[in-house]
Amino acid sequence: MKALKISLVVIIAVVAAYFIGPQVEIGELSKTLPEVPNNLTVLEAFINEREDSIPNIKPDNEGRIIWANGKPEVTEYSIVYLHGFSASQEEGDPIHENLAKRYGCNLYLPRIAGHGLNEEEAMLDLTAEKMMQSAAEAIAIGMQIGKKVILVTTSTGGTYGLYLAENNPAIEALILYSPNIQIYDPNSWLLSKPWGLQLARLVKGTKYNEWEIEANRANYWTNKYRLEVLTELQVMVETTMTKETFEKVTQPVFLGYYYKNEEEQDNTVSVPAMLEMYEHLGTPDELKRKVAFPEAGHHVIGSDLTSGAYEQVEIETIKFLEEVVGLKPTVKKELKPETINQVSNSLKSILSEDIKFLSENDRKYNLEAVDLNGDNAPEYFVQFQSSYFCGSGGCTFLLLSSDMQLITRFTVTNAPIFVEPAFKNDWKILLTKSNDEFKEMAYDNGSYPSNPSILNKAPYDAPSGHAQVLFDNSELKYSF
Repeated sequence: MKALKISLVVIIAVVAAYFIGPQVEIGELSKTLPEVPNNLTVLEAFINEREDSIPNIKPDNEGRIIWANGKPEVTEYSIVYLHGFSASQEEGDPIHENLAKRYGCNLYLPRIAGHGLNEEEAMLDLTAEKMMQSAAEAIAIGMQIGKKVILVTTSTGGTYGLYLAENNPAIEALILYSPNIQIYDPNSWLLSKPWGLQLARLVKGTKYNEWEIEANRANYWTNKYRLEVLTELQVMVETTMTKETFEKVTQPVFLGYYYKNEEEQDNTVSVPAMLEMYEHLGTPDELKRKVAFPEAGHHVIGSDLTSGAYEQVEIETIKFLEEVVGLKPTVKKELKPETINQVSNSLKSILSEDIKFLSENDRKYNLEAVDLNGDNAPEYFVQFQSSYFCGSGGCTFLLLSSDMQLITRFTVTNAPIFVEPAFKNDWKILLTKSNDEFKEMAYDNGSYPSNPSILNKAPYDAPSGHAQVLFDNSELKYSF
């Protein structure tokens, strides 16, 4: 009897020790969106200055706005991309940019707090509150740059989006790629329980979670971080991804996920949990769609760095946005027939020595008009794509003046061409990509450099958010 009493005391003591053990506790996460500047120029400066003040941000991970028209002005819709845990904006590329171009949307690519940094103890101080507040700010910014907001999300970005969508009529639709409703690992629940962090350290044998990553992804994902943040992530998912949350979501919802069979499916987050969430949504059935992508082969279904089905993901997303949400592609202003005739006549003159060798296909071209020197009269870029004008390094482009005279004949040049708002020598700067590097072309002595492949790398890694994009559509509309 005495031994039994001692055993009971020991058991009670052990149980008590377990339940009073250390664990992560978070209060109710706020759904209130913070105030952000409503002046668009000030807003962009607010974002850029904050990112510039952080010296250890990885290249191309900075939060940024890409303006639809190359300048700060509100569009009917904005797109906000909420990336997943340990990821960056590249996780949704090229889909988020393609959607923004198709619908003429301003695009905000935020960097969620604590992400995209070079640091020894990655994410050590990152909390659920900081992550959710960062996502809430991103939505608030989206509401300033667009009258309505389309949220495009991946993984834990979907966690933020679902939780913050309640009672927010400015959020027009939710695109959920592989949303983190529940972590795939069946033992993940232990992370939020007493001694969860200590158990994780015991199992891992280290203070870090670390995983192998391909070289082309290393800059855009954090593949080694402190285990403390996983306890924060688990508690956030548990407390926010509930039936009550899902029932309060009434916007149109697109759910895309990787599932081929029981063996080949998303092994980062739970597909059954996604499907259960989908059934509990307050969204009417006719306003929601779910699509499995068996060829994705990866949790991140919307990136060309990871997914075998990212193009199909984009196609299905477009169908949803146009058939369910009602978005329509923007149409570029058509050039006048007399302008087309003038360009064609100019090409016949410029290429008079070549014409006898040109086939009907060789004579096809695309055309873009843009004012490069601020005189309110457009210059004209001409794009050719046939084998006569193209080689392994690129194609021939012509730049014509407003009076149809040849300014520059570009060789080994690739589309798209980016026109920056900044001027050098009173003409706008051009950017194009050659040998996987952006090359800056500045006007000098009556022309632009004709061969970008021999230029030095531009002093920056990407076009600005104000750059006008030319020839992002490969369709050849005209013939001379």
